[in-house]
Amino acid sequence: MSHDTNTIDSRTHEGELNKLGFWIFITAEFALFGTLFATLLT
Repeated sequence: MSHDTNTIDSRTHEGELNKLGFWIFITAEFALFGTLFATLLT
């Protein structure tokens, strides 16, 4: 019982971690392109 709970718990935590990493990646991409466009336009 506790083993199943731990597995589900770690899976949920892993999913949250992947979601967080995805958003960090998207934010970094927008920041990078924003800086690039600002450099090209000025």
